[in-house]
Amino acid sequence: MPFTSLSYIVVFILGAVLFYIAQKFLPVLLKKLKEYLIKKLSNE
Repeated sequence: MPFTSLSYIVVFILGAVLFYIAQKFLPVLLKKLKEYLIKKLSNE
């Protein structure tokens, strides 16, 4: 079954790339979200 092993490899690579992107960008996104929420709360 070469197809299944290949699809497993593709899924694994996609997962690794997504994990890498999440690690890189998640702190920045969380920071921006926090700043946005603080601004929103302080306005009200």
